Amino acid sequence: MSHVTNGVLYVDDTVNGGTNPGSFYTSSFSSVSVSSGGTYGSASIVSGGTVVVQSGGSVFNDTVSSGGVLTISAGGSGSYISLKAGATFNIGTNYDNQHMTSLTALSGTTINVLSGGVLSNADAGSQGTIVVNKGGTLRNAIISSGGGLAVNGTTSNTTVNHGGVMSVASGGTASGGTINAGGSAYFAAGATMSALTLNGGTLDTYVTPSLVAGGLISGTLILESGVSDGGYQKLGSGVTINLKSGASLSNSTIGSGNKVGIYSGATASGLVISGGGVSVAGSASNTTAISGGVISVTSGGKAAGNTVSKGGSAIVASGGTLGTTTVQSGATLSAADGATISGTVTAAKGATLTIPTTAGGTIDLQGNGNVGLTITGSGNPTTVISGFSEDKTAGTADGITLTNVKTANVASVTYPDADHVTFTLKDGSAVTLNIIGVQNVGYTLASDSSGDLVYEVCFLADTLIAGPNGNIAVQDLAPGDTVTSYRDGQAYSSTVSWAGKAHCVVRPEKADDEAGYPVRILENAIALGVPFQDMLVTSEHCLFLDGKFIPARMLVNGRSIYYDKSFTSYDYFHIETEDHSVIMANGALTESYLDTGNRRAFEQKSNVFMFGQKAKSWESDAAAALTVCRDLVEPLYRQIEQRAQELQFAVQAPAATTVTESDLHLVSDRGHRIQPLRTVDNRVMFMIPSDVSSVRIVSNSSRPADAIGPFVDDRRMLGVLIGDVSFFDSGVTVNIKTHLTKENLSGWHSVEHIPMRWTNGNAYLPLGARLPGGIGLLAIKVEAAGPYVVAPADDVEVALKTA
Repeated sequence: MSHVTNGVLYVDDTVNGGTNPGSFYTSSFSSVSVSSGGTYGSASIVSGGTVVVQSGGSVFNDTVSSGGVLTISAGGSGSYISLKAGATFNIGTNYDNQHMTSLTALSGTTINVLSGGVLSNADAGSQGTIVVNKGGTLRNAIISSGGGLAVNGTTSNTTVNHGGVMSVASGGTASGGTINAGGSAYFAAGATMSALTLNGGTLDTYVTPSLVAGGLISGTLILESGVSDGGYQKLGSGVTINLKSGASLSNSTIGSGNKVGIYSGATASGLVISGGGVSVAGSASNTTAISGGVISVTSGGKAAGNTVSKGGSAIVASGGTLGTTTVQSGATLSAADGATISGTVTAAKGATLTIPTTAGGTIDLQGNGNVGLTITGSGNPTTVISGFSEDKTAGTADGITLTNVKTANVASVTYPDADHVTFTLKDGSAVTLNIIGVQNVGYTLASDSSGDLVYEVCFLADTLIAGPNGNIAVQDLAPGDTVTSYRDGQAYSSTVSWAGKAHCVVRPEKADDEAGYPVRILENAIALGVPFQDMLVTSEHCLFLDGKFIPARMLVNGRSIYYDKSFTSYDYFHIETEDHSVIMANGALTESYLDTGNRRAFEQKSNVFMFGQKAKSWESDAAAALTVCRDLVEPLYRQIEQRAQELQFAVQAPAATTVTESDLHLVSDRGHRIQPLRTVDNRVMFMIPSDVSSVRIVSNSSRPADAIGPFVDDRRMLGVLIGDVSFFDSGVTVNIKTHLTKENLSGWHSVEHIPMRWTNGNAYLPLGARLPGGIGLLAIKVEAAGPYVVAPADDVEVALKTA
């Protein structure tokens, strides 16, 4: 018979309804003990109330409110239990919540699975917690936004969704679960993991991961100190593996869209970066980058034993160290000022290397005609260069570009010894290179398209110029020779007044039209017999079409007119007539030389030197107008493009793929990414924390000449066009105009005639003084954006976050 004794309601039959604490037949009670054969149903357990269900007892359809506690001991039972915010439910028996969806740990609610207890099919939601104590078991749980799961016992088939957190303590076990996007799981040292799946969430572990086959679908895997992992050969898309100090990763393939971050004190070995990226702040050995893979060595990091294959790249930041490395043809190495080379970097012909003067180490140039090495910065380069050679039979040799030395400023070249060459400049300063055996190798001092010194031996080019007595190779023309010029469709004879030769070394790291690649115009590209054989010109060289001069770069269509990338360096020639003329080369009308001030870039072909010559201009001295206006150029481009399609010229360079999405976001002065809050009438809103005093406006970026077409004469790298910017902070709205008033603001182009300004895709914006503790709302009006070129292989740089 149920009764109250000393404030406890003892239930050994059936009691329904009421509130706990409450009264039973006028006797007050604050706790309930349900013994064998007893049932306590349809009751409300409120703050201060407790119910303990003993073996053989049961509860049914009870509601536990904030401050109430329900405990089902071993052998007890319960069904249709409803938990309100702040309730506590202790389970020491086998409890299956199947079809009882009201059992969810919500705000402030705790479900404790006691030793010997088994809970199946329960959920934890907003700020609710499920605790699996030692000896307890949880099955098929779902942990959602704000929910938490603490595991000291055993859990299986747990699903952690966005905002949910699972923490497995030492001695706890989790098996067969899934960590979805936005969810996270933490495994302490001594915990046990088996057959988990990472599907967009974060797995932070002090134990070696145990995942199902293919279980790294996406998300972030964090390996903490003491964890050694490896053997991943097929990751899903969008996987990031971060190695904290003391962790290691080995023998894994990091594919496209995947990243590895190696923190200070962490190590990795035997990684193959195939379209993905690895950022090294710790130590990496025997890393291979292929097919768009990127090895990024950050400050304090060291990578040795690397192989960078075609399409791969290695980037070394200031403070980073690159050890023994092989850079194969078609691969790139870029080292910033302050980066260090330790050991030997072997560079195959066709590789591109950019290093600072202070890099040290050794660069070994392989093969003849290896011209991919560029040295930046001032002072004497500390890097030893070996393998520098010339092939006199083939007329080719290796080349080295010094970006801080202009060819025109070199006064003399001397050899202090067999392994050093010194360039003395006109201002009296000198630069010395350490090149093994350099004294025995001939040289030419040439210039690239920027006028930087190129120390190398050249080879030649050829074009046929029409003259009264037939075609003459351009390199054979000299002052006094006669060529045919054209005015108003009539042929005239013109005398060559000057002939010169210059040399170009291609800089493949630049855009095609600025890298120095020659433009190849195929036979019949413009009309039948025009040109009558393939013609090679520099990108800025003009063709004469419809009565106007048009730069060749603006007609490149990737089929009949394209950049010939088989060239790494070449000679090019020009001739000048008494007056600027339209001449014929390989059957196509083009221009003679117009000296706009760059004559010094050419070697003269006679001993007649001109002094005090005034530079000419296209406006007053040209034989026809120079035209770069899209309205006039695009129709000609389309005609030539359509002809290429009709004649079925092969595609030499596929058309660029573009997108219109800007991916606009901010990066704070602390390095944190800030996503847009919403967009209203082209105004993009961002929430700005109080400790942020400046941001960078980051977006996709492209040159209109690439994204729209070469007939657009705009080669700026454009991100988004920004108009008004307003900042609501601490109850005050401020109109920010820095981007419209300050000329030399990082990441911005010049202000347009209407007050707005293009970013270059990464533009600095100061926010001004802030009051502590507030959250600001930044509104940026985007006037225009895109299209943007989608790169064949995205540049990947893994950002290492502070542990």
